Amino acid sequence: MRVRIHLQEASLQRPLAWRLTEETGETREERFSPLKLAMLEERGGEGGRAQAFALTLPLDLAEGYHRLAIL
Repeated sequence: MRVRIHLQEASLQRPLAWRLTEETGETREERFSPLKLAMLEERGGEGGRAQAFALTLPLDLAEGYHRLAIL
């Protein structure tokens, strides 16, 4: 499963992590490097440049509502 995430340029040079809280309350967390993700789009504006990336999540997620946070 892949989800689209948007990151400011300042976040690209440091390691990040995602945390997924499943509907059952179980959490999963994994570190990732933004520069190793597939870039989908790049935009610039008054707030600076931002890029959209495809973040791959585990394939074994149960159906339901989950919450994703980028740390």
